Amino acid sequence: MSRRPPKNPHLKTLEAALAEHFGWQPGGAIRDAILSVLTRKADRIGVDEVSYCRMASRSPGELNALAEEVAPGGTAFFRDEAQAEALAERVVPGLVAARAAEHRLRIWSAAASTGEEAYSLAILAREALPPDSDFRVEILATDLQGQAIVAASRGRYRASQIRGMDATLRNRYFIGVDEPGPDRAFDVLPLVRRLVLFRRVNLCDANAWRLVIGSFDLISCQNVLVYFHPRAANELLERLSSALAVGGYLVVAASEAALVTNRELVADPTLPAGFFRKADREPKDD
Repeated sequence: MSRRPPKNPHLKTLEAALAEHFGWQPGGAIRDAILSVLTRKADRIGVDEVSYCRMASRSPGELNALAEEVAPGGTAFFRDEAQAEALAERVVPGLVAARAAEHRLRIWSAAASTGEEAYSLAILAREALPPDSDFRVEILATDLQGQAIVAASRGRYRASQIRGMDATLRNRYFIGVDEPGPDRAFDVLPLVRRLVLFRRVNLCDANAWRLVIGSFDLISCQNVLVYFHPRAANELLERLSSALAVGGYLVVAASEAALVTNRELVADPTLPAGFFRKADREPKDD
């Protein structure tokens, strides 16, 4: 629920513009995020809040600048324990085995935020590869927030951010940075970082999908659908399905599983909630 009613007559106009450009459902968490930065954004260019909403709704540049601040974010290494275990023990090793002839595995972290998910997937891929393998792993990591992508590409995280990770993986894939302080920094090792390509992408921009070349064996799109209005969610699912190889997996947050209604994406009952496989063919009507 929003913290206060929308007294600004142009707030809904601005929300509609954000919905059109970025797919977000008006109201709720997105409205709260707008209200939290509205005064500062208006003061920055010397106008009142009403004028700012009217101006921003008509300016693609200002919409992008506003989206940088209000876009939902937040992630963590191996965030969902049940999903992470399934990925580590079954999904990623199974995909590596299935792609043994091609010696190539393609993964997409579609809402990568500051990179923890993409690096988690890269670590799992490394763990699943046969020893001395020439297997090629390619991970595309995208996010709407440019600042998050810049931070992710550095691959540097605080001790508090990796503390909950399995100690073996932490010691194997991170190296401490020599700096003072109780919450010291750690860098992702280059052998993991070079597997990941970070790019800023608006998933609702049809032109941005030109970056999505070929098909992916695994796509993770966590905590995106929950913020989208139905039309944007359906369009995104169609595009994700098109980008997914037959037999490949789409992973969404467990709480978003009910929002995946694309007929080509079939829930895998043997895996935790949130795992879907692209069907060999579209299911027939009964």
